[in-house]
Amino acid sequence: MQKVRALFSPPSIFLSLPQREGAAVNALGIPTTRSLSIISVPSVPVIRERLESACIVTRVAPSFLRIGSFEALNPPVELFFLGGGQQPADLEALRVLGEWVVDQVLRIERPEGGAWGRELVLESTRRNARMVAGWQAYGFMHGVINTDKYSQLCGVL
Repeated sequence: MQKVRALFSPPSIFLSLPQREGAAVNALGIPTTRSLSIISVPSVPVIRERLESACIVTRVAPSFLRIGSFEALNPPVELFFLGGGQQPADLEALRVLGEWVVDQVLRIERPEGGAWGRELVLESTRRNARMVAGWQAYGFMHGVINTDKYSQLCGVL
């Protein structure tokens, strides 16, 4: 009987605020990733506004290819990170990744061997601008807006 009651309990009992916000954003038609599963790890405490149990969230999205994937292949020259540097630029890998994203992920029309960089940047910018505008229209604020968290197809990873 307890399992049956759990099935009909309000979702807020089982889902944390980020999962509820993600479901709401999706219901409003704003692009986002979705939670596939949430596994509770009660033996691992997490300190937030209050002490909570940790959980592992499995996300699903049309693509997990980040905007930051391009930055990793052509890192800034004068940037230093404590604990280590970045990999050297690999412009051939950047070209291969860019052409694949244009052709297979974003499906941008271009002539065979034609230029793709400008359209890739513009399309990615358009998609992400629409997403953030959708958030703002409903008063939603995401705390981490950076290239490491954004999908090429638009959505926070």
